[in-house]
Amino acid sequence: MRYVDLWNNMKMKSVVAIAVFLETVSAISLGLVNTEGGLVRGENIPLASGRHMDVFKGIPFADILEYTQFSGQELADRGNVIVVSIGYRVGSLGFLSTGEPELAGLFKRAISQSGVAVSPWTINKDPRQYAVEVALKVNCSTDERMASCLKEIDPVVLTLAGSFNLEDVEKLLAAFIKDKGDAALQAALSLYNSTWEPTPSQENIKKTLVDIETDFLFLASTQAALKLHADNAKTGRTYSYLFSEPNQMAGIIRRYPSWMGADNTDDVPYPPDLSGYMIAYWTNFARTGTGQKFVELNSKMDESYVGENMRMRYVDLWNNVIPSLRTIIPE
Repeated sequence: MRYVDLWNNMKMKSVVAIAVFLETVSAISLGLVNTEGGLVRGENIPLASGRHMDVFKGIPFADILEYTQFSGQELADRGNVIVVSIGYRVGSLGFLSTGEPELAGLFKRAISQSGVAVSPWTINKDPRQYAVEVALKVNCSTDERMASCLKEIDPVVLTLAGSFNLEDVEKLLAAFIKDKGDAALQAALSLYNSTWEPTPSQENIKKTLVDIETDFLFLASTQAALKLHADNAKTGRTYSYLFSEPNQMAGIIRRYPSWMGADNTDDVPYPPDLSGYMIAYWTNFARTGTGQKFVELNSKMDESYVGENMRMRYVDLWNNVIPSLRTIIPE
């Protein structure tokens, strides 16, 4: 196997970072590209034509499951780019940085997938409290013996899913905005209940719950990040897309409702007929830095399929209305 030192021996036209599952991948005229410890090492293998190809870097995100079968070869061959993965553990060491100035410019463009830096779940502001809660739930002490006790707990016990009351939309909203009081709760309820019938069906309630979690955990923060990038970028351009194709493997045992769209990570095992759109969209951005203002990716789309202003009333609720309300400080 031959390795390519992309950082030191090859001029790069563009580098793209994307949170996607990639392992060792092959590229036309290049042999294999692989990484160890987050670095690309080895010898330079020039392209037969003498030209330089765009480099598409893949950074795996934290939800590593069993996706190593997605090698990225299709992305490299069909997109005509070199695909490189950074194969490190995405833990505390995976995100450490000492801030060397030489790091600036290594990534020319970026695609943020399945969340952004300002998503409400990305940063744990009180990690000790979370650790203590976990320890107490499995009957471990919270002193210096906590770590050793947790290591002895059966992993199945630590990942048991609790019960969830599908009928209480108000409790879910209250949990997300507990520091904003009744005014925020009423503002959110009036918006999400506006499409309900006098006696909402169980399906209507379920869909509302999915909408609330999607808006709060992903959509509102993604739109906020887009605006921050667009407002502060000096030369770069900002684009967004929505992947809405339902997972073909989901709901095999129990069918998903017809209104269900794509779940988190469903853009990894997408169907073959959609892969062409996805590869073209990613790699075109890698090469040129250009894209459409907004595009919705699914198997029903065509070249002219474009949408805008996705759920802006709900985005405004989470990003403007609720933050503007007075924070309630518990006595």
